[in-house]
Amino acid sequence: MGASARRWASIWILAALAAPASAGERWLHVRVRGSGGEAGSINVNVPLDAVQGLLPLVASGGLTGGLLHLDGLAGEVDVREVLSALRDTPDSVFVTVNDGDETIRVATERGRLVVHVDGGGEKVRLRIPLAVAEALVGTDPQAWDVAAALRALEAFEGEDLVVVESEEESVRVWVDSSEAGRSRPVPQARP
Repeated sequence: MGASARRWASIWILAALAAPASAGERWLHVRVRGSGGEAGSINVNVPLDAVQGLLPLVASGGLTGGLLHLDGLAGEVDVREVLSALRDTPDSVFVTVNDGDETIRVATERGRLVVHVDGGGEKVRLRIPLAVAEALVGTDPQAWDVAAALRALEAFEGEDLVVVESEEESVRVWVDSSEAGRSRPVPQARP
């Protein structure tokens, strides 16, 4: 594991120690498993309340005060309107792109925005509840409200939000009410 990964793991560990969880609280879990020359693992289990409490203190890469500033990247598309339309549309695959090297699929399934990217020896799976995406987009077209998205995430439990599998490592991010995150097996990196 690289120095950057260890640094972030240390920050999340301090966050967990700074804000003990109450009974029934939701936990954010991140698991990273390496293979080959980078074999190792990082396990992060942090109460969502701790993440929410520390988020206003973070000022890095456009993230300040719990807002991710887009600096003109929002473009001409009103993402709030797109999400509203997706919420009112039956489950569907909206976009599939296959350029020979990579396949991208965007869909909605049971109230989730689902994005699959396969290519370059890597698989990426995102399953974001539409309510969380709507909270993230918020009301400011030039900033995403990460704090609001974390609050909305408290209503969801147990399913994977992000899974990345490659030859070098596997990553899994999910929320549940288990401090240790034992509710589901952790994917292993492919040898």
